[in-house]
Amino acid sequence: MPRYAWKLGGEEADKQYASLPGDTRRLVDQRIEELRENPTGNPGREHDAQYDLHTIPIGDDKGFIVYAVVESARLVTLYRFTPGLD
Repeated sequence: MPRYAWKLGGEEADKQYASLPGDTRRLVDQRIEELRENPTGNPGREHDAQYDLHTIPIGDDKGFIVYAVVESARLVTLYRFTPGLD
């Protein structure tokens, strides 16, 4: 059972996720599964302490996932999926 609850951070994240190509959406799903137990433990993750946001690559130069972790609530909110540069 995952240690954290997950949610998409609103309508914009929903739209971005829905508009991803199928192969990229599968990579996002895979990355989220990897993060479920420990969203702050991946060595590829960058943390912006000023805004307390985390950024992690989706994979294969497909872009990044931007998310926040609220430890007290054991909650991760996915804010956006930024596309990679082709």
